[in-house]
Amino acid sequence: MRGELLWVYEGLTEYLGMVLNARSGFASLEDARDEWADAAAWLQTSKGREWRPLADTAAAAQLGYIEAAGWRARTRSTDFYAESAMLWLEADSLIRTTTHGAKSLDDFCRLFYGPPSTSPKVVPYDFNDIVKALNAIMPYDWRDFWTLRLNRVRSDAPLEGLAASGWHLTFTAEPTAVEKGESALKKNTDLSYSLGFLLNDE
Repeated sequence: MRGELLWVYEGLTEYLGMVLNARSGFASLEDARDEWADAAAWLQTSKGREWRPLADTAAAAQLGYIEAAGWRARTRSTDFYAESAMLWLEADSLIRTTTHGAKSLDDFCRLFYGPPSTSPKVVPYDFNDIVKALNAIMPYDWRDFWTLRLNRVRSDAPLEGLAASGWHLTFTAEPTAVEKGESALKKNTDLSYSLGFLLNDE
């Protein structure tokens, strides 16, 4: 399995899913913000990034799905979903800010995944193709942008995209509507952000 680009074909998909959920009206804006807050809270309270870079979670993805759940906060498991979404949010915010709203990640997706319209076929791509397409939308040192973020080791979650979008993460005593709904659906009580564990109703 070659998973080094999971931050694109899973991370970007995760980002688009969270954004399109709100754009399409499937989720209210408040619920969409809570979903982003939940992702940010998980990343901020999971300290595996103190020793393991995001790129390594992508390269070893097949192991992340089968490891013991109790160690996921320290091993990072499959962080390439939520953390990559945060990084794509940062990239989108950077494009929007730098171009004064003239361009966005939507333009990248149209270019990278768009025409020509053909019957289904496999179109391989690599890191260089991602950098080239981003530069076509907005000239920038995208190679350094991604290389740094994929390989750095630090304790803080990458919440720069949230900040650039005008938001910051806060913790409250009361679970959000999204968290309450997930707990009811999964029949558990999630205390991950306070006491650090999850209880099944059983």
